[in-house]
Amino acid sequence: MLGYGGDDSKSKLLFESAAGLFVTETVAIGAEFRQKRNHLSAITEDNWYDLFVAWFPSKNVSVTGAYVDLGEVVGQKDQNGFYFSLQAAF
Repeated sequence: MLGYGGDDSKSKLLFESAAGLFVTETVAIGAEFRQKRNHLSAITEDNWYDLFVAWFPSKNVSVTGAYVDLGEVVGQKDQNGFYFSLQAAF
């Protein structure tokens, strides 16, 4: 519904960014941001962002925790929460 068209689908340049920094050899912190636009005049969307911490105890294992805030999406307010991921490859 909010993909590539709608009654307000004029082209617009949007900002998107991601940055991360290794604070130790095995721990990284960072943030991401994505500007959103409204394709439908009756429904608004907020900009998205997240803050994350990732730990890499070995080359095969990673643990990531994040806070994600999507704002309002298709009329649903306060779309935010925490994310946790454990990945292992052997």
